[in-house]
Amino acid sequence: MQFDLQKFAAVCKIGDTEYTSLTDAIAAASAGDTIIMLADTTLNDSIYLDKNITLDLNGFTITGNYDDDNFIKVYSEVTVKDSGNTGKIKSIGEDSVAIYVQGGKLTVESGTIISSNEYAIQTDNSGTVLINGGALSGKFMALYNNGTAEISGGTLGIADNLSSNYAISNSGTVSISGGTLSGKFGALYNNGGTFSITGGTFSSQPNSSWVATGYAVTNNGDGTYTVTAAPSTDITKTKEIDGVTVTLTFDTSNNLTNAEGTGVTYSNGNFTIATTGKTKTYSASLSNDTVTETLESATYTKTIEGVEVTFTYNGSNVLQGVTGTGVTYSNGNFTITSTGKVKTYSASLVNDTVTETLESAVYTKTIEDIEVTFTYNGSNVLQSVTGNGVTYSNGKFTISTSGKVKTYTASLSNDTVTETLESATYTKTIEG
Repeated sequence: MQFDLQKFAAVCKIGDTEYTSLTDAIAAASAGDTIIMLADTTLNDSIYLDKNITLDLNGFTITGNYDDDNFIKVYSEVTVKDSGNTGKIKSIGEDSVAIYVQGGKLTVESGTIISSNEYAIQTDNSGTVLINGGALSGKFMALYNNGTAEISGGTLGIADNLSSNYAISNSGTVSISGGTLSGKFGALYNNGGTFSITGGTFSSQPNSSWVATGYAVTNNGDGTYTVTAAPSTDITKTKEIDGVTVTLTFDTSNNLTNAEGTGVTYSNGNFTIATTGKTKTYSASLSNDTVTETLESATYTKTIEGVEVTFTYNGSNVLQGVTGTGVTYSNGNFTITSTGKVKTYSASLVNDTVTETLESAVYTKTIEDIEVTFTYNGSNVLQSVTGNGVTYSNGKFTISTSGKVKTYTASLSNDTVTETLESATYTKTIEG
């Protein structure tokens, strides 16, 4: 009697446990297990992977010879790798996809996956495939994607002497950051999906709309095209402005696109330098490799009469406005109003410093129950005194009320008006 010893030979193992059939090993596997192939094997039925496992080809070939259905069906998270150098998953059945990802997630780290009559890998609209390495090819496509695919490495479109029509046909979402993709009719075919390409080498030029912003396609001159990060064409210059080291970035048209530094902000083509008490806004131009900054406006802040006052100048150092609590601006002068007094100033800007000059001051106080207003010039010389029943003449003022007339002088010291009675006249009726 003769025995077929191959029937009893181990095909794969999980840990130290060996199995004579791959389907038995899959049935026995638990989540997190790795099935390591120990021999080539051929199956005449589909394989269902509904556990989170790793399949290590270990240099051996798993062949599917099953017509009219997909060979390996992935419903969970499955990783395929090859710790050897020649491991393969091969479907030779008619109309049979090598691996069909149906709502699961397939990660290909290494190994060869091919389908002689269909696609190497196909995803449904909820399936995800990550290709980090390995080689894929199918009669029609290496990858037919309806779900989500991320390609960071590997070779798609040529494997085991089999060339695909296209490396990828896409009606879902595909991002490509690496790998080599080729096909007899082109590398990529878009079937209503979206591509985002940041890397990889292709046998045909990718559509420019598929290439991510900041990346560019290079024609290698040998019929292939490579996508890499676009070389920076920005020009960066450093210059000290207002005691601050400013780094200015210009585009290829010499337009300012950014400015950086301590207290520096950039907005809409201009940059602002903020230091203690002042903020300056500049534009900048680049010509003959030299940066020229132009002052557009400047804002200075200082405290006057206990009020924080902000002065705004244009690029020619002409005062445009003055603001603050109780502050009004008109015709080049500004007024600060506080309790009992109103002061009007002019302002000058010299050596980057604002100097205010008192033009006039108005003080109000109550004397003899009358609200009296004193107006001084910028040299604190009394100009006028007004109020109900008040007259002013020759530096003195008189308050007339019923039955009396009082005459005063006034002095201004420490921002306070003091009146001094000079004379008083009283009138009354006696005996009619």
